[in-house]
Amino acid sequence: MQVEQTSNSLLKITSLYTVIKDAAEVKIVYTITSNGVIKVDYALTANNNLSNIPKVGMQSTINKNDSIIQWYGRGLYENYIDKNYGFDVGIYELPLSQFDEPYVVPQENGNRTDVRWVYLHNASTKKGLLIVADSLLSMSAWPYTEENISNAKHTIDLKDAGFITLNIDLIQMGVRVNDSWSNVSAPLEQYQIKSKNYSYSFYIKPSVISNKEQAIQRIQFE
Repeated sequence: MQVEQTSNSLLKITSLYTVIKDAAEVKIVYTITSNGVIKVDYALTANNNLSNIPKVGMQSTINKNDSIIQWYGRGLYENYIDKNYGFDVGIYELPLSQFDEPYVVPQENGNRTDVRWVYLHNASTKKGLLIVADSLLSMSAWPYTEENISNAKHTIDLKDAGFITLNIDLIQMGVRVNDSWSNVSAPLEQYQIKSKNYSYSFYIKPSVISNKEQAIQRIQFE
């Protein structure tokens, strides 16, 4: 990790992670401005000989009180790159309790595609966290941890984590496979994520619902 103060009062934090030794690494740069905006630059460098990647993105946790989710992207219900043509782009809003998809067998769920921004806020105070993309992203939010979802066999095994797991992804592979019985089943070729270099950026800003639109317009470095 490297921290530096730039000449125009920006604080830049650079982190480098080894995903697979000598084959894949991630570089993340957080640039923090004096007005509270955080720009996140993500770059994955991956060897082309590796297997397909399930998704390219980042995961974080946020306050459970910010459980109203508003987003500008495809909706209203969950959609993925191989099943989103029937979902119009618009501004949607749901409470966290209705945002995920409660499959009988817990699994990946609740993704939304072509997201321009997402705003998670408190229903009472209207304060929350605004995330603005510089491209079209995918996002999802769960009241559980990813580990809990992966290990659960039934919905009764899902336990409220006490916080929100937020996924901000560049892309996630399709969920429809070409068969349902073999251990080599996979999405169609055009919905697979090949191992190569990927990068994307987004902005994070504490905000209030009354001036969300103005906040989006003001997300820039001075």
